[in-house]
Amino acid sequence: MIMKFFKWSFISIGAVIVVFLFLLVGVRLYLNTDRAQQRIQTKISQTIPGTITWSDSRISVWGGEVELHNVLLRGPTNNKLFELNRFLLRVSWFRLFKGELCVNDLLLEKPRIYLATDRMGNLNLIQALLTPGNNESTPKHSGFRFNVVIRQLQVLDGFFQYKKDDAVGEKQRNRMVLQNVNLTVRDGNLLKQKGRLVCEIDGGFINFGGFRTTVDRLSLTANLQKDRINTLIIDVNKGGFYLKVSGDVRHPFTNNPICGS
Repeated sequence: MIMKFFKWSFISIGAVIVVFLFLLVGVRLYLNTDRAQQRIQTKISQTIPGTITWSDSRISVWGGEVELHNVLLRGPTNNKLFELNRFLLRVSWFRLFKGELCVNDLLLEKPRIYLATDRMGNLNLIQALLTPGNNESTPKHSGFRFNVVIRQLQVLDGFFQYKKDDAVGEKQRNRMVLQNVNLTVRDGNLLKQKGRLVCEIDGGFINFGGFRTTVDRLSLTANLQKDRINTLIIDVNKGGFYLKVSGDVRHPFTNNPICGS
């Protein structure tokens, strides 16, 4: 009688595991179908004023991996705000039990960002993602501290543009453009306020309030350790003129940072 009980118990447990595995496989296969992708895009676009689309995707729920291709975000007036060739995200689900979102890999391949403010100072990206009134609410803080850890973040061959409402025509007034942006962040930790950053920019210009300059090459290296940025190195190359500045910054996130060499 006891042996029969154990036998049927093991059979039942095995059946539950098999059904669970089939469900995982089914969910994964369904999420990677065109129909599921269209429904997901529709649901997301219904929750924001703008619209977001992508051409192809690969989603692994159990593996914590999302890969999207040809992502495009448009504003409420159908203006292009953000696009990239490839988006890849890998997270560790097990770290959530420790109150920590661990991003093992985050890749943005050829992102192009087009930011602009209107005459009222409203940013187009905020208007595309938040409905009016949502950004005015004050968040409620609880005693639970949730941490975010980024093992590696990469931006490859990016493009960034920011302009004000009056930045029209060939004069390109009140506009900033940065080209060929490559950025890497490693070992980032939100609560510990630490991380390593390397950024390289090849090409661009800045034209704001009478200040005009071109950017031939700009390199930035920084190592953040809590309330101090160690090993801050800035290399600037403009028309054959080369400048290198190195040092550290204490209390960088306050109104009175202290710079040293």
